[in-house]
Amino acid sequence: MGLLRILGAFGPHTMDLVRFGKGFHTHTATVDQFQWSYLTRPAVDPKSREIVVFLHGLGASKEAWVRVASGLAKNYHVVIPDLPGHGKTTPFDPHINFAADRQARRLHEFFESELYPNNKVHLVGTCMGATIAGVVTLSDVEDLGKFTLVSPTETTMTTELGESRHRLPSSESMHTPRILQALAISKRGRGNAVLHKVVVDMLANPTILEDELYKIRAKTMVVWGEQDEVLDVSCLKMIDEKLNITRKEVLVLDKCGHLIQNDKPEECVDVLNKFLADEELSFTFVLAGQESVVAF
Repeated sequence: MGLLRILGAFGPHTMDLVRFGKGFHTHTATVDQFQWSYLTRPAVDPKSREIVVFLHGLGASKEAWVRVASGLAKNYHVVIPDLPGHGKTTPFDPHINFAADRQARRLHEFFESELYPNNKVHLVGTCMGATIAGVVTLSDVEDLGKFTLVSPTETTMTTELGESRHRLPSSESMHTPRILQALAISKRGRGNAVLHKVVVDMLANPTILEDELYKIRAKTMVVWGEQDEVLDVSCLKMIDEKLNITRKEVLVLDKCGHLIQNDKPEECVDVLNKFLADEELSFTFVLAGQESVVAF
């Protein structure tokens, strides 16, 4: 049931846009071969140079982040694009290569066209969006600021979901996140050639982010749901070990599943605002590598 819930949640979050979309505006921008569709919410101070970009997950769209983004501090500009192959960004072509490194390059070109220069861009991504954001961060661009990963897909699962938490998974499940497998064989995957192609291209290099984590230099926060039904929380141990920076927060949100922005939107907002403002985190989390829940 967990995967079915996740798959069902990947549809457009139309009601979130209606309920929480006050102040957001829809834009389009043509960059290279793509016409990007994206949402913006301007900062209270139009002279602000701080931009937070939210990246959605596999099969989702820009509306998925509206509820959380609406709670972000008003001193930040907000930008939420539909990634190529999703939402209203076109062309919707199954012959395009949607591998994470290709998507990261396209996102960088979008930033250069619409956001750079002279702005500080902070990235927040979930699932596939987190992986793409991570690859962008590897470029070490001067205009990039802080980086938040929410359950990135291209990571090794050190504990197999639904099985004993002390038994190592098979080599196949180690390199193929279950959410990608599920989408690849779902009715929606069969009926949507583009989404299926995204899955295939992402699986072509399933540990692209994991293999390069040590290169990230931006201040980074990694957030996971303790009860993630798709990507086991044990992934955090590997991420914590491979992030070769001292300026990092590696956190697990208590009593929360894979869709953190849906399950715990208020806590997600609070964590982001505190991280961006360099404030102390006050919610209850499980620290990576520990079994007990601690408050700090």
